[in-house]
Amino acid sequence: MIRIFFLLFGFLVFGQSSLFVTKEDGEAPVSGAKIFCKNQLLGYTNSQGEFTFTTDCDTLTISFPGYFSEKIQNADTLKVSLIPESRESNIEEVSLSDESDPKAMAILTKLVERFEKNQPKQQKSYSFKGYNKFKIDLDQDSLKFYQDYFYHRKDSLKDLGENTDFTKKELKDSLDREAERKMMLRSGMFIGERALQYKFTQAEGQHIDILDSRISGVQQPIYEALALASNIDRLPVSVRKDSWKFYRYYLTDSVNLNDRETYVINFRRATTENKKKFVGTIYVDKESYGLAQYIEKSKTGNDISYIGKWKWINGSWFLENENMKFRLGNVTFKNQSKAEDKTENKTKVKNDKFGSYATLENTFFDFQVPDNQLTKKDFKGYTFRVLDFGGKELDKYRSQPLTQRETETYPAVDSVFHAKKLDDLINKGSNILRGRIRFGKIDLPINKFFDLNRYENIRLGMGIKLNENFNKYLSPDVYAAYGFRDHTWKYGVGLDVNTTLSREAFFRVEYKNDVQAAGKFNSTLWSGVMRWQNSAASIGTFNFYGYKGLGISYEDHLTDNFTFRILGERQEERALFPYDFQNRGNRFINSNFTFTIRYVFGSKSIMTPSGQYNVAEGFPRFYVNYEKALKVFGGELDYHRFDFLAIHQFKTLFGISEARLYGGWASEDAPIWKTFEGGGLRSEGKNGFFSKVNLNAYLGFGTMESGTFYNDRFIGYFLGHRIPWYFKGIFGERSAFNVIYKGTIGDFKHRKDHQLNFQPIRHLYQEVGLEWDNFFTSYLNLGFYYRVGYYNTSKFGDNFAIRLRLKLLEF
Repeated sequence: MIRIFFLLFGFLVFGQSSLFVTKEDGEAPVSGAKIFCKNQLLGYTNSQGEFTFTTDCDTLTISFPGYFSEKIQNADTLKVSLIPESRESNIEEVSLSDESDPKAMAILTKLVERFEKNQPKQQKSYSFKGYNKFKIDLDQDSLKFYQDYFYHRKDSLKDLGENTDFTKKELKDSLDREAERKMMLRSGMFIGERALQYKFTQAEGQHIDILDSRISGVQQPIYEALALASNIDRLPVSVRKDSWKFYRYYLTDSVNLNDRETYVINFRRATTENKKKFVGTIYVDKESYGLAQYIEKSKTGNDISYIGKWKWINGSWFLENENMKFRLGNVTFKNQSKAEDKTENKTKVKNDKFGSYATLENTFFDFQVPDNQLTKKDFKGYTFRVLDFGGKELDKYRSQPLTQRETETYPAVDSVFHAKKLDDLINKGSNILRGRIRFGKIDLPINKFFDLNRYENIRLGMGIKLNENFNKYLSPDVYAAYGFRDHTWKYGVGLDVNTTLSREAFFRVEYKNDVQAAGKFNSTLWSGVMRWQNSAASIGTFNFYGYKGLGISYEDHLTDNFTFRILGERQEERALFPYDFQNRGNRFINSNFTFTIRYVFGSKSIMTPSGQYNVAEGFPRFYVNYEKALKVFGGELDYHRFDFLAIHQFKTLFGISEARLYGGWASEDAPIWKTFEGGGLRSEGKNGFFSKVNLNAYLGFGTMESGTFYNDRFIGYFLGHRIPWYFKGIFGERSAFNVIYKGTIGDFKHRKDHQLNFQPIRHLYQEVGLEWDNFFTSYLNLGFYYRVGYYNTSKFGDNFAIRLRLKLLEF
């Protein structure tokens, strides 16, 4: 009986949950609200709006006269804000059926139609400043329970006294966890701030200076994070036209907001059972149909998830401030040391998990519309420019001082990150994403470590490049690699000389003695992701050529969108396979220059001390190369070579689609390695099942044997579509399917000049495929491809291919 009594007592004391019910403003408590579980009355809230209960009921219903009922999910700590029914009493009667109010939809239609016209970028010029703060912390209710939990637990540990049963590692882990618990008493889990200045003219576009910033835990700026955008020039999701089918909208009022007549449109989710349970409000200016204010609540209606306010200035709507808040989940402390286990056995403390929230606050001020003081000098460089980092100037821009808890977050998180070397790990991770491993003044390019191809088999190497910590203007580099099939060393040495620090522009001198696949499509100025996507393009061919010689180039990322490169080379080139060109042999001196341009619409960049970094890349994208060989400096060839690549990606209600169009042309005096291989990925001369399995190539065909086709002129295309049907796999991962169709056709006008066994693609070569994203919880996409059309054969195995591709590489 005594044991049963204590079990019941422990359940009543430690198995309780607390519910707080307030009015819509979130402050005034609601006394006497009824709490139901499956239509069974559990009790009433007290004078403080609090109700303590012990139930495992999944869903609770809160009811109070004059207010809409709320349904919420059970948790350790709950807070509910009730919406008054009286809000509707002075409003013209509206239909609350499953269809949106036609009047509301007519207003929203005009809002969307006039959105661009109401945008600040319709102004001749403007400037303003912004202050952003992002933080992660316990919510206020959980904080109170956390403090009780910590001190209760601390007293229990004191009662235990010294314990010698656990190891040094267990003691260290326990002390580390205790330090983290103590830190959260006085500080949050993360905070970051930045101050910005926005500048715009019709001639120069928008430019953003990052005036100052600080991120807890890191001493060096994370440039990718500094350039994160706000909703400053975007509509909230539920206002956009493609979201209308998921919500129901009702014109419910007309108010005077900032001395302007304003429509009030309430909206709810289409699946909501309670037809009067609105989750948000849209305020639309009557005169301009601009968005004046927007409020949206979370799914349970308990927390404001987004509030945005816009300001009417000189005929445009400027975002003045926005606040976002969303629940991240629970912070859980697991008791893993012997001392803690004994504490739990002695005095059970209920709360060991506490709700955490992320909060983003953006404030914009000092509007100058128009700003006639702006000059071309104010727009020097890329879209983003970092002026300072460290937080010394942030006090000038904060709308209100940091709280004591926010101030304490910086040193607390800094100490934890430093102790666990997380700041160093973050910096290394950021550099790896940029294709390098950094050790102080030295960068190790990742792409120099390893390669796999039929000619060299396995290629291992190492590259070293001195970075901006060595010198801001000079950056020498060297690499060496060894092929285990050809038993030959390859090497190169180079020097970059920066011409400016405001953008990425540099001269480069280099000498190389290396090998490359014959007929490879030019990938100069491709992005890092595209290069990864094309990494297996040469994996299946023996047809490589060697080259050694000097190259001098100039590369300039002139604007966010436009980059060009001019290269001059003098090299000795020779075929590393049986070949004779025009009865002149297989070895030539080639003096040539190449001009390359890259243009990407909607690209945004940030200039960092280590170079330009693309923050965003839009579509379409264009890459063009022109190469000309000259009979100068001993050159023996006189050919023209041209190639292009265009990429476009677009999103519709039917999913994401991507299209690529590419092609090339080479004149008759070009040796075979300066023409275009067909794009075969299947290993040359191999049969069997594994010969049909290949890796990713950006412009390639899994069913085509490598080295079989060459063209001196060709055109190719790729069409991919991601079906908008996402499902959970066996282990709960999110999966989808891509449908692929691609083809190529070409010709070779002077085939007899080349003593090599190959074919031109004079008929359309076609391949269709189906890819399974994220199959079996892996980070791989599994693709099945089949050859159709003219080159299809009666043997299934000849037409079939399997492809593996990293998920993060998209199509």
